[in-house]
Amino acid sequence: MAQKSQVKAVTPNGTYEGKYGLMYKFDVEFENGEFGTAMGKTQECKFIVGQEASYERTSREYNGQTYYNVKYVNEGYTPGGGYKGKDPKTEARIVRMNVLQRAVDLAIADKILLSDVPRIASEFANWVNAEAQAPNPTPQSVATTSDLPF
Repeated sequence: MAQKSQVKAVTPNGTYEGKYGLMYKFDVEFENGEFGTAMGKTQECKFIVGQEASYERTSREYNGQTYYNVKYVNEGYTPGGGYKGKDPKTEARIVRMNVLQRAVDLAIADKILLSDVPRIASEFANWVNAEAQAPNPTPQSVATTSDLPF
């Protein structure tokens, strides 16, 4: 859980090679009496003396001694996001563009009349959308039209 306190002191405390490369250590002391070691990838510490900061403090035991780490918490940042799934409108547009292109390709190959492009594209779209809704679709317009090239 994040806490807030004004930063009283920040003292560089060396570097070490971690799994993310060269890391810089800083001893940080707060006005509320808490302290700990902050780590970062740059020589500038996120904790600034005289400014209030949000932080999380954790402790660990090592050889009978307790060590405290502090981590800067950016209040404006909300973690998460990630994959939100496919937008149905975008998916529908992709299908429409695809079936239109295939119908135009058929007209270019003189397999259908240019005036039939919208109708054939619509039939293709209906077939694709029916397949998404049913496991083995057989839309009547596509299955019974004999002048289609498939």
